[in-house]
Amino acid sequence: MTETFRVTLEQMSMFFIFMAAGYILKKGSLLPDSAGNVLSRLELYIFLPAMCFNTFSSNLKIDVLASKLPLLGWSLLLLAAAFGLSIPLSMLFSRERMTRAVYSYAFTVPNLGYLGYPLVGAVFGQEALLDFMIFTLPFNLFIYTVGIYILNPARVFNFKKILNPIIISIAAGTLVGLSGFNMPSFAVNTLSAASGCTGPIAMLLTGFVLARSPLREMLSNYKMYIAAAVRLIFLPLFFGFLMYLAGIDRYIIKIACALLVLPMGLNNVVFPEAFGGDSKTGAQSCFVSNIMGVITVPFAYMLLTALFG
Repeated sequence: MTETFRVTLEQMSMFFIFMAAGYILKKGSLLPDSAGNVLSRLELYIFLPAMCFNTFSSNLKIDVLASKLPLLGWSLLLLAAAFGLSIPLSMLFSRERMTRAVYSYAFTVPNLGYLGYPLVGAVFGQEALLDFMIFTLPFNLFIYTVGIYILNPARVFNFKKILNPIIISIAAGTLVGLSGFNMPSFAVNTLSAASGCTGPIAMLLTGFVLARSPLREMLSNYKMYIAAAVRLIFLPLFFGFLMYLAGIDRYIIKIACALLVLPMGLNNVVFPEAFGGDSKTGAQSCFVSNIMGVITVPFAYMLLTALFG
């Protein structure tokens, strides 16, 4: 249990240092404004797809596929429940439509790609990472369908966004894994090296984007601390307790809560900014929740290990 806490704390501290480095690079004008776009493209087109492909191709075999299907079923139920609850919760924080959308998205989707994947892999291992990625497939689809729709002031849906590099890499990795094809060692080593860049580059990007808002303003808004507590503490406890009462398998509860305890994701900053919406609220809430997450996530993962093994 204490080992889980130590590993999680080390990972969160490392990610926070990279986030702080990205913040300093932006505030000190040590990198041009275009660097944020470069980092996001590297993450989207190379590092995250490499991690997804590597995990699915290495671990998803025919004999284990059937055992993973319950993860998708429970994930869909959790996603629907979380989104349904996020709507009335968001109304407690704002009356403005687009600001409510930012809160609703933040309460539905945590930082699963940029933080969750590398963190779960480092703390719980590759087998748990595969289950975590399968469990988060519905959330990924939500991000690029409902998520983009509600965070766009014009409320325009683009089907092409679903066919993003992450979804494509998961599909390709699944095909390779199920086929039993053995990739050459240089390809495996290349994918592993690229996967290792996922967390650092993502947190550099997070800090870079968050640096666009004044630090004092981000830290002085009390609503952000309440929203972060809802994301990091209330929602995991609420849904975790409901799943326990429902008699759901303990391992599925562990995977679900490993997702729910994560801080707010970067997309509720990136999407509104891309569409000309409210990116300031997303930046402030993301900044505060990621700082608080350095403390809360290690304790949460330690408790998950103690309660569910």
